[in-house]
Amino acid sequence: MNDVDLNVYRHAQALANSGQMSLALQMFRELRSHNSDIEILFAIATTTPNPVEAREMIDMIRNLQPYHPQLAQLETLHKQKIQGAYTADPIGPTLLCPYCQQRTPARIKSRISTGGWVWFAVFFMIFLCFLWAPTTADNMKNMEIAAFFFLGVGIVGMLLIHKRIYICGSCGSKITDAH
Repeated sequence: MNDVDLNVYRHAQALANSGQMSLALQMFRELRSHNSDIEILFAIATTTPNPVEAREMIDMIRNLQPYHPQLAQLETLHKQKIQGAYTADPIGPTLLCPYCQQRTPARIKSRISTGGWVWFAVFFMIFLCFLWAPTTADNMKNMEIAAFFFLGVGIVGMLLIHKRIYICGSCGSKITDAH
């Protein structure tokens, strides 16, 4: 790299270190257009959000220098980027499990409570009564509207009535219900 390219490279590195990845990546790509230094390939592979482009840069580095000391670290970083994040269950208080006798943070799950199922059953029965009630042809449309109204109320009510369940973080058994 000549002195001008080296200064641009250092400036782009400073931008990347300060979190301005897109601007740094633009500068690295511009440098790569007229310079084939391996450090530029490393910089592009670490700053690009595109996993395909990162893989291409890693493969180019592997072709140029198969035993480069930082290649394994770059592979690990690339694998971590591809894996992505996942949402874990919320963690509750630390409880003593009566089954495994471990004191661990409990996971919190939510499910439809018994009251929610009773609510749904009652409104489903009302729905069936309105649907099967003998009526005249003129009154039929109003009865159908009322029937589906009660079905909707039953489903919405059932889905809104939840209870929290604590699950042992060690053995996975249900510890207690919280109301």
